[in-house]
Amino acid sequence: MSQVAKFKESLWGSSAGIAEDEKPFFKMLRVDIESPIQEMPFESFVTIEFQFPENGLPGESESKALTDIENIFLKELEDSGVGRLVYVQSYDDHRVFLFYTKSDLSKTHRNLFKKIPKKYNLSVLSDRDSEWKFLLAVRKSYFQKLAEQN
Repeated sequence: MSQVAKFKESLWGSSAGIAEDEKPFFKMLRVDIESPIQEMPFESFVTIEFQFPENGLPGESESKALTDIENIFLKELEDSGVGRLVYVQSYDDHRVFLFYTKSDLSKTHRNLFKKIPKKYNLSVLSDRDSEWKFLLAVRKSYFQKLAEQN
């Protein structure tokens, strides 16, 4: 079992479907985090553009490459205690990883991003969010939808 598979086995919830623009999406979020970790006040969205999308989502071979990239992120950020990967979304030819970190990833972890294969276009958008507003809003919506289904 890969590091990503072990990590996600019990800590993640997921949803998939078709967005309003009729494009497919797949989302995963940490369900074990109920409140912000105060030592991690920075929100960083890392976006990777797919090389060979299939209807807006990665194909099988590209999914493997993206899992390898995610393993790099987990090793460098989760394992070192620098940050938490809390949300992953595949949609519209892109995968977005959301981390909450101790520092602004766009400024402090340039060496991390050099480990990503150059064939992938990568962008990083970071901002201070000590309240983890995005994650907690998505988490609330996720659990509301689960309750409605039951």
